[in-house]
Amino acid sequence: MKKLFLFSVLLMLSNVAFAQDSDFVLKGRLFDQETLKPIPFASILILNKSKGVASSSEGRFSFPVSLGDSLKISFVGYADYFLEITEAIRDQEEPLSIFMKTEALELGTFEVFGLSEDFYLRRKKLDTLKFELPFNISEFPLIGPPDEFVPPFYQQFGISISIFNIMEKKPQQARVIRAMKAAESFQKQRKAQRDAVFNKEIVKRITRIDDRVIDEFMDFCNFLDGELIGKSDYEIAVKILNKYKAFLKR
Repeated sequence: MKKLFLFSVLLMLSNVAFAQDSDFVLKGRLFDQETLKPIPFASILILNKSKGVASSSEGRFSFPVSLGDSLKISFVGYADYFLEITEAIRDQEEPLSIFMKTEALELGTFEVFGLSEDFYLRRKKLDTLKFELPFNISEFPLIGPPDEFVPPFYQQFGISISIFNIMEKKPQQARVIRAMKAAESFQKQRKAQRDAVFNKEIVKRITRIDDRVIDEFMDFCNFLDGELIGKSDYEIAVKILNKYKAFLKR
């Protein structure tokens, strides 16, 4: 009985030692095979563990792996890259450089249709002069009506007073300012996340759209943040292609 217990302990210790010897941190960088430019935000999945990470904005990645792990690296517009973790990769001193090959996105079926004569002339005119306050102006009597941002007393003497300097004089007004600043910070963060997965470079790579209408098409897509943020490259590509089909049929 004691011999069996001792054998079990030795077997467990040997497994731990083997696991420690086989686990290491894999570091590397992804590049376009033709342009040698880094590939940002690519998906790197450990197939046998169902775990994954994404490359940084400079195409770099770093995460723990084990000998024998199988990796799948994918990004919209590129062929999937498969890699098996071997001792040679583990013993390599320099970070791993991976060069990915571009690949056109294949569609199951397609149809041919004509474009209208005024295809390039249907861009909507945007009103850039529209101004809306994010709060009820009547709650701040020092400011006056929306078209009077300076009280009449100070207007007579040509003195201009900042709206926010006036509003900070009251606790309720200060809370509004903090809420506005927090909303602005949140919008900037969401915009950065959105731009990382939906920008002109990605749209051109998927659709090969004409530069003359790329801005119009981006406006036409009108995606909500929830439709893009947190979605896979494939899901986003399908959404863009569906929108592009509708865009051409307008």
